[in-house]
Amino acid sequence: MRFYALRATVPNVSKMDKASLLGDAEEIAGRNAISSVRRGGGNAPEIETANIDVKILGCDAMVRLESSKRNHPAARLMSAFMDLDLELNHASISVIHDLMIQQATVKMGSRMYTQEQLRDMLVSKIN
Repeated sequence: MRFYALRATVPNVSKMDKASLLGDAEEIAGRNAISSVRRGGGNAPEIETANIDVKILGCDAMVRLESSKRNHPAARLMSAFMDLDLELNHASISVIHDLMIQQATVKMGSRMYTQEQLRDMLVSKIN
């Protein structure tokens, strides 16, 4: 599961094996790209969010985000999950031309959110 979360935060993966993914992640960490996204980036440009849907099912939430693939939306969504203390159960990313579609299932921790609350918090954190 953590392998998929890491893969989602690395924008350009050279190969899909674990060693290559870790090498690519270390290269990005060396340039401080991930830490910049976690801090909010100060000067980081916003992602162009086309659509975000949230469905709550008990303690789980399903999130679907459609956006431009520019400005690392996958890293921002994973960072938002960490900031909100949401445990990632499953994530998938598809890219068609400039459109990135992310789908994730997360488990809410000690705090329960309504669909609207979680959606609004995710939007504010990824932008």
